[in-house]
Amino acid sequence: MKLKEIFKRLVPVFIGTVSVAAVSEVIRFFAVTFLKPVGNAPVLNGIFQLNYHINTGASFGMFSEHTAALSVFTALLIAFLYILSAIGFFETKAQRIIV
Repeated sequence: MKLKEIFKRLVPVFIGTVSVAAVSEVIRFFAVTFLKPVGNAPVLNGIFQLNYHINTGASFGMFSEHTAALSVFTALLIAFLYILSAIGFFETKAQRIIV
């Protein structure tokens, strides 16, 4: 496989990764700036409210005592998915979007 083909496969994956990370950071900024000082904010009275909470682990606080190991695992998983994308493992457009 040529380097140009690998680059062509990885650019959309990289753009998607950077986009998700950027949106996450914007949401985090607004949460820390506006929600942290008040703790919670009602959006629809009695139906929906936003609460500020810090999660140091994965989903629902799992592995919160093992943050370093979780970070290493995440980095390895991302690298593995990039390699699979580069070699063309994901054939359909839906598979490439999901990754």
